[in-house]
Amino acid sequence: MAHDYWRSLEERSGAQTPRLAPELARYIGEELPPATRRSFLKLMGASLGLAGLTSCRWPRELIVPFATRPEGRIPGQAQQFATLMEHGGAALGLLVTSVDGRPVKVEGNPLHPSSLGGTHVWAQASILGLYDPDRSRQVLRDGTASSWDELIAFAGPHFAAARAKRGAGLVVVAGESSSPTLAALRERFEAELPAAWWVSDEPVSWRGQEQASAALVGVPARWRLHLDRARAVVVLDADILNTHPFAVRHARDFASTRRAGQAQSRLWVAEAALTLTGAAADHRLPVRPSQVGLVGLHLLREVVAFGVALPAELAALAAGELPALEPGAQAFVRAAANDLVAHRGAGLVVAGPAHEAACPVALA
Repeated sequence: MAHDYWRSLEERSGAQTPRLAPELARYIGEELPPATRRSFLKLMGASLGLAGLTSCRWPRELIVPFATRPEGRIPGQAQQFATLMEHGGAALGLLVTSVDGRPVKVEGNPLHPSSLGGTHVWAQASILGLYDPDRSRQVLRDGTASSWDELIAFAGPHFAAARAKRGAGLVVVAGESSSPTLAALRERFEAELPAAWWVSDEPVSWRGQEQASAALVGVPARWRLHLDRARAVVVLDADILNTHPFAVRHARDFASTRRAGQAQSRLWVAEAALTLTGAAADHRLPVRPSQVGLVGLHLLREVVAFGVALPAELAALAAGELPALEPGAQAFVRAAANDLVAHRGAGLVVAGPAHEAACPVALA
């Protein structure tokens, strides 16, 4: 059966498109050669180039010179300023590069013991807050724009009434800080307003370590981890290389024990979610958050079983009946305890901020 094919609806209906005159067809063929892929790319490249040139003009602005140039200031030349940034209540030494009064880069201060020239992601990202269009630009009251004059007019009678009530109903929410100036202001605040509350709020707080130190040693001390001296490190759900206040120094010290050609440390991590510390671990145990304290107690019991003498307060934690661990977790705990005992004097146990019950185990 024969089939008929048509190139268009006009051809199907019988209405043929009129042909071009021979002279016109010859002219079009000479002036407009057949398009190729190369010619198409050249045409598009030229179009994009012309479009880009129109958007590369410098905006017109008025440049006014200094009436009195600051001493030692050369326009266009970068300057570095040493400063500090608090993270979790600990100070990190930084060097901020500024060009014509605009900070453009943040680096670690090699002379500061907490950074040694390194920074963390929060320090690098902090400079973006200076140029954030959504940052706070003025005083706000109940979400609406206000002014400093209105704040002063409100603060005078408001705090006078609070002082008359010795601070009852007054709450100050502040981040954790190691600043002696802020500590002195807090002491004066609590002395004048004893009924007021001063609350420290941090997304990740390591206050549990200070409370454990106060309970067992008598001194609320902040833990300073010497990972450069440790040869066996057991971490119980603590991201000491990322979210810890001294994470930058910890990362530098830990890296110093992982160089080829020397005795290397071994890192054991039991955690509920994968962290940067867990990713760097030699042995990692996934465990439920509710089981982290139990893993710590079993670790303490295994250390005691190896003949290590502990204070009575800590030895009592391992006494009595404990829920059993899964076989894989028990093997992890036994091997980690063996490693700690084999490196007595160079072993380290760290408990995370969400597990206050495991902090005494770390102090052991």
